[in-house]
This record gives sequence, structure tokens and C-alpha cells, in this order.
Amino acid sequence: MIYAGQQWICDVPVSHFNATDVTDISITDTLPAGLTFVAHTMNDDADSRGAPGSCAPQPFQGPGDVVCGGIDVDAFSVAQFQMASIVSPDFVANTPCGEAPVTNTVCIATGPGLFDPDLSNNCDADTDIVKDLADLVVTKVSKSDTVVRAGQNFPYTIYVRNFGPSYPRGVRLRDLTVSSTPFRVVTILDDPVRTTRREAVAYNGQSECLLFDWQIGSGAGGTQSGSAVFAVPFLAKGNRGVTSELAITNLVPKPGFTDFVVYIYDQNGRLDQVCQKLNEKQVEYIDLATWGWVNPNFLGSAVVSAVFWEHDVFSETGTFTRNLVGLGGVAVERVGGTQGGPDVPGDESKAFETFPIFNRFLAERQPRCPGVPGP
Repeated sequence: MIYAGQQWICDVPVSHFNATDVTDISITDTLPAGLTFVAHTMNDDADSRGAPGSCAPQPFQGPGDVVCGGIDVDAFSVAQFQMASIVSPDFVANTPCGEAPVTNTVCIATGPGLFDPDLSNNCDADTDIVKDLADLVVTKVSKSDTVVRAGQNFPYTIYVRNFGPSYPRGVRLRDLTVSSTPFRVVTILDDPVRTTRREAVAYNGQSECLLFDWQIGSGAGGTQSGSAVFAVPFLAKGNRGVTSELAITNLVPKPGFTDFVVYIYDQNGRLDQVCQKLNEKQVEYIDLATWGWVNPNFLGSAVVSAVFWEHDVFSETGTFTRNLVGLGGVAVERVGGTQGGPDVPGDESKAFETFPIFNRFLAERQPRCPGVPGP
């Protein structure tokens, strides 16, 4: 039994029942649809003399034939090697029970240079059962995490990730929201194309040569030189025709999480704050066009500040050395257009890096964020 999306390794034994050694024979592997041939061990296991062993084409996606030549078999012996293929992740995606057989057939290629008195045993097949195995993880991110004002929209994003290896079948998602008062679903957005574009902005919109020196820190890194605070000097929600989007990235590659606060400011000072959490290398997207945390025609700025993080680094002997922190961001200003619609061409939409702050931010009073240890 194998799982769709994983590798299937088949043993190919070539037996010889004669007193004369044979050199440089070939076999033909008929690969079915849904398999991709990727590797073999013939050079080490079945090639002792003559021409070097090889299988071609490699890689090869079935259906079709893969020919392996240069196989050498001694008299009254067996030369055995392995062939590896990857089963397509969607091999059983359309089956009613998530199972299907797969068969791989191999035949010896006979010709003028090879006399074989018995051709009845020159082909063999291996059949196995393919099943599916999916590992789904659901993450629900809301704006805000704590309080929603009466009359405001309460937008949230649901991420469904599949850690495989197979395509899932018949997935259903139940979104259960518990509330003490009536509420209604205003709209549901499903726009993977726009999400992909934002993902590119989040990662490619930053100067890579300075990225880790600024946010994660050079040298020892971590709390010694990494940035836990960055500023967004301009945020707007339909003000003067401009609406902002913000991508916040946890740049730390070590497993763990970072809790942070988004402080929002207008001309009168601090307006409000929002608690958020990101795992390693995770990105959060805030679109002020749909973000109910600020009112229409808002014009102001923001500061994103880490308040608690656990990205521990240990030495080779298991000794704790440091705790990494690193937040980065990209802000996008869009002029005109509608939410989810095409970008306005020309210079009317732009993106810029946010600014890391080192020892210059007068820390605000930290709110009580969920799951963060108290002072």
C-alpha cells in the first residue's frame, strides 16, 4: 500500500538460467498514467561491465515507456535494481472510496544479440493499492482578536492548509461563530489570484540585502540586534481617493511565534490598538478597505511592536543561546478601483517598505493580549 503523493519503489530482478554471462541487455518499464519516474539504482546494482547503465527518459511522466539499458547478469544468477516513481497527489482524488490499484509492468527487450528459448517469463508486473492521506490545518484570523464595536463589520480570514501528501477528497468546512447577539454574514470573498499577488508583495517588496540585518539582526541576532518594532508612516481608508493595504511578516525562520500589537494613530494621537500573532515566516494581510477597525475616510499612521516571542536558538550541546525576533512589513497605497478589482495602472498605486525602529519608539502602554504572559 502506498499513499498518493509519495514515492513508490519497485524491485526489478533480472534472472539468468544459462551458463553464459549476458552483457548490456535492456528492459522496458511501461509506466501508467499518474506515475512519474524519477530515479534508479542500476549503476550500483546491475552494471558490472560493458556500457554504463542508464534509464531514459528521466524524469518521465506516464503514460509511456522508460527503457533501461546496460544491465549485466552473470551465469545462473540474478541482477536486481530498484526504480522509483512518484504517485500523483490526485491519483485517487476522484474515486468514491479514496483507493485505486496501480500496476507497473517490466519486460526484457529481446533482439538479435540475445537468444532466449523461453519468452513466457520475460515480463512481470507489480500491482499495489494507492490510498489518500491528507493533513489539513485550519487557521482563523480575525480583525480584531478581542473587541468589536457595535455596528462595525467583523472581518476574518480562514486559511485551510494541506500538508499532504495527497489531495483531500470531499472537504467541508463548518464555521461555527458563537455570539450573544444576532449577527449576519455580509460577504464571503474567495479570490486566490489576489492573494497570490499580495504574497509576492509581502516577500519581494523588501530590500533583501538589508532585510535580515534590519529585522532579524546581524551577528548574534535576536534581542541583541534584531528589530521588534516598525512604523507605517501613512495609512488611509478611502481618504483623498487612497486606500492602504499592509502585509506584516514574521521574518524569523526558527519554529515558534511572535505576539505583536498594531498601534493606530490619527492627528490626535493614539486611536486604538489590535493584538495579533504570527508563526515563523507567516504573513498577515490587512486591507483597510474591509478592515472594520478604522472608520471610512481614516488618515493616519501605525506602529507594529512585538510584545512577546518564542523563537529559541540552541547550541550544538543543547544550551540556550538567544531568542530571535524580527518583524517586517510592506505597505501598499491604491488609488481608485474597488476591493478585489484590478489595480489602477501607471504610478497611481505603489508599495514601500515599512521602517524599522531601533530604540526610538516611546513604547505605549501594552494591552492585555490573549495568551501573552503578564508583566
